[in-house]
Amino acid sequence: MTTKPKVALIGAGQIGRSWALLFARAGHPVAVQDIDPAQLDGAGNWLTEKGVTVTLTTDLGRALAGAAYVQENTPERLEIKQATFAALAPHLASDAILGSSTSALEPDVLFADAPFRDRALVVHPTNPPHVLPAVELARSQWTTDAALTETRRLMQSIGQDPLVLKRVLPGFVVNRLQAALVNEAMALVAQGVADPDEIDIAVRSALGLRWAFIGPFETMDLNSAGGFELYAQTFGAMFNTLRNDLRARDPEAWSTDTPARIGAARRAILPLDSLPARQAWRDAQVLRLRALKDTQ
Repeated sequence: MTTKPKVALIGAGQIGRSWALLFARAGHPVAVQDIDPAQLDGAGNWLTEKGVTVTLTTDLGRALAGAAYVQENTPERLEIKQATFAALAPHLASDAILGSSTSALEPDVLFADAPFRDRALVVHPTNPPHVLPAVELARSQWTTDAALTETRRLMQSIGQDPLVLKRVLPGFVVNRLQAALVNEAMALVAQGVADPDEIDIAVRSALGLRWAFIGPFETMDLNSAGGFELYAQTFGAMFNTLRNDLRARDPEAWSTDTPARIGAARRAILPLDSLPARQAWRDAQVLRLRALKDTQ
């Protein structure tokens, strides 16, 4: 029986514990490190409820001892992450790979001073990663081909669906696509086109149902008897017109009372104290959908 390599998770918040669950279920020995004992206790209780056992420690050296892969999940602040890299460097094995869960910091900046920068890259999950499998891999100018290839293989081995960026832009891919939709949705509410729940209907009962199985390019390819080429010829002019008319070009939506209006609309539907139960329901529904997708 082949023993799978040890994995260390730095940071025991929602992302860190979710990564821990993924790796543990895939058969890896897992250590989770955090400077906050209370955070570790919360992660330990959650992981126990999920039926997995991991090592929990505040000791960075203990967590990293023997780890072949390290996933950093500290707060989204450059100075915190770089201080973390400096602290873990003396304990990191000479051939260990480090992935950062950052959702916005660019790898050339993030890893500029890291002594292991040739073995470091952004490994940005979709939250939470044990539910949503897409993970973005973004290398810095120093990341070796071997580190990228091995990380992609590792992600696939634990059931993730990695996408490799050819070049880095702020927000990477997933957040840029999400921002385009969210900004337009905000603007449509701000300008009185539709109420928040009607916007959600447009996604959950139309776009989301298709996009759960196929992306936007395959959607267009399948929606035309002549494939994407004919679709582009038929509807390209319309999309150009819409692009020039997108409400999201108006930045006012985020700086007026629109966020408060949307918050009030959401609270009328879902009180704050019901958020945890609804989050658990969401995760269960997505996992059911993933199970259906796996049969296709």
